Amino acid sequence: MDRLIKCPVLAVAFCSFGVALGASSQSDTKITLTMPATNAALALKKLGAAAHVQLLTSPQTAKDVVCFQFKDVPLSGAMSRIADVVHGTWKREGSAYRLIRTSSQQNAETRIEFNETVALVRKSIQKRANELNRMRQWSETESEALASDVKSLINTFKPNGDNRDWSRKGDELSAHTPIGRALTKVVAALDPVELASLPQRMKAVWSSNPTPMQKPFPSEIAQIADDFVKAQADWANSIDKHQIKAPTVGGGIYYVGGLGLFRDNPGGNVSVILLTVNSQGPNYGFYCELTAFDAKGMQIAKATEVLGASGDDGKAPHAASAPMDEEKIEVDADVLALIANRSTTPGRTKNLAGSLIGKITRPEEFEPLSIFLSPKLIQAANIKKLNMVADLTDDMFTTDVYKTTKETSVDEFLRKDVGSAGTAELKGGWLTVRPKRPSECRSRQANRTALGKFLRKWLTGRPLSLDDLAAFAASLPESYDNQMPTCMSGFLRRESYDEYDPNMLRFYGLLTPDQKSAMANGGLACSSLGAAELELVNRMVYQVQSQIGYVPPKGLPGQQDQAYLDLIRSELMREPTECLPTGVPPQGLITLGTTNSNVVFVSIADTDVAINGTSGYTLSAADLGRMKFYQDRPDLFPRAIRLNLNRFLFGRQVNMNFTFQFTPSVMMIQTLDDTNLDDFRTMTLDDLPDDFKKQLQESYNHYVQRYANTKPGQLNGGDSGPPL
Repeated sequence: MDRLIKCPVLAVAFCSFGVALGASSQSDTKITLTMPATNAALALKKLGAAAHVQLLTSPQTAKDVVCFQFKDVPLSGAMSRIADVVHGTWKREGSAYRLIRTSSQQNAETRIEFNETVALVRKSIQKRANELNRMRQWSETESEALASDVKSLINTFKPNGDNRDWSRKGDELSAHTPIGRALTKVVAALDPVELASLPQRMKAVWSSNPTPMQKPFPSEIAQIADDFVKAQADWANSIDKHQIKAPTVGGGIYYVGGLGLFRDNPGGNVSVILLTVNSQGPNYGFYCELTAFDAKGMQIAKATEVLGASGDDGKAPHAASAPMDEEKIEVDADVLALIANRSTTPGRTKNLAGSLIGKITRPEEFEPLSIFLSPKLIQAANIKKLNMVADLTDDMFTTDVYKTTKETSVDEFLRKDVGSAGTAELKGGWLTVRPKRPSECRSRQANRTALGKFLRKWLTGRPLSLDDLAAFAASLPESYDNQMPTCMSGFLRRESYDEYDPNMLRFYGLLTPDQKSAMANGGLACSSLGAAELELVNRMVYQVQSQIGYVPPKGLPGQQDQAYLDLIRSELMREPTECLPTGVPPQGLITLGTTNSNVVFVSIADTDVAINGTSGYTLSAADLGRMKFYQDRPDLFPRAIRLNLNRFLFGRQVNMNFTFQFTPSVMMIQTLDDTNLDDFRTMTLDDLPDDFKKQLQESYNHYVQRYANTKPGQLNGGDSGPPL
């Protein structure tokens, strides 16, 4: 019968392997082995070879990324530490041992992480409730005092200065408004367990008058709404009395923190109150927004709050220890160059070691965490004279890249760098590193084979085909969940690869030729979509950044249907659960229109890249006109990306326009572009077709007029982002 050798879940403990491995010292041989970060399957194979014992992984543990350093450690102790750090169990199979993670261990991890989320939400609710209790009770006098404080704050606004502290003070004052106080009371009435159960990045909506897609408020909210309505009348009078208006600069209106623009209808009668909650994912908490609307759907007041974010648990953040007389952890010069290239240099450059680029683009062979975090962990163990074992995650990779400097003390590294996404413990001669939320981290790990295929495509510098984009969107985690692909792509090229909605790319990748043909010839009914396709449409419609919009119903030229006018004027109807209250309608129609447009592919100036379709941007005539103006006016735009406008590629780009017509007035439009540089020709500005040059010049003239009266320095350094 198979023998299970168990390690306690989520606790530091030793498992006795003396009997399992044999009582003799020869069986439990002492191991001296350093293993940089790699997948558990390979790490255990090498450990087993060193000890002449077969060590295997299971499907649950094979992709775990581990790193260890053992110096004269009995094999039983090494195996015990590895099982403990990955929350696993050794199962004996004849003369071999397999590292598994039982269902009870996995369930325990999930349960603990869920309970931690609930606890974070409870603590942040209590924190806001305590702040509310310290406020003076609402009254006309309090309303006047708040209006006076807000007016004083607005008077300190600096049109050309740094207003971050000013905006922060506005956020603080917003909590004192009637809607701010109401939000605190409303979230306190919600169940933290229900919030913790919400799917990530999909809104949950509670309403005082719910549609089938919304949740009803708990009964105790009714009194909160009544109190808000009464207090809002006082606040509306104070806004009017003190003539409070948001500051404007050049026609733009600046939000006064959470207080908004003061252009709402603050004295309107409240008809509907909505609370929307968005689970933003691990570490980022739950974004809550309470909004009151009048009978016409116009916004009266709004307040926002983030609950349960990492660091909002009442504990002080990890701080660096006092300087110690110890060796510093040093970072390889090639790695520092790699980070510098990602941070400051557009395009590919000559100063990166070819061997390092080879490793970056082959993560299935060279584990990314072996380049960054694990060398520092090995140094830390050597400096502290400790054995070390670590379970590493993609989150740790990203935080380490962002925090890497030339050198740092061991204590600072363990407390701040490792402590951002994990926990480091020094005890009993061991340095042990674990992820904070191991189950969640494993679920969003980037597949190394898919990541390698993507990075090698990306290294060429050429625009990825639409089929490539769709395939990578399906095979790689979203940047919200895992920033490793985005981070690693930035080592190779500065441009972004995720400019499209990943749900739309996945949707496109699932479409069959027959479905695309139907869309292009009259339309495809939503009822014809498969379950996976419909789920992606639901995400695009009801996710946080919904893509829905409105179009006027067909009628006589020049006529506007009153119902349509009421619809587009209603801020309430911009909420998808209001305008599509029963879900995506089966009779909705998806149509596809395909056009071609002329574009140029422009390389980044001052790089080692020739005009061969690498490291650059695909620009329309309007984009090219804008970028040419930027480069002609470095006094206004000193940080703008410099492009090679003397020689570039010119050709046709395929533009695909998907229209999701859900009702006569409610729709969603998604666009995808496909570029094949093999069909492009090398040109100069003078070679461009006349109509393209005309559009370019019109765009250029537009920016000349727009910035005619702008003085150097007024744009805070100018546009530094990509010209897309």
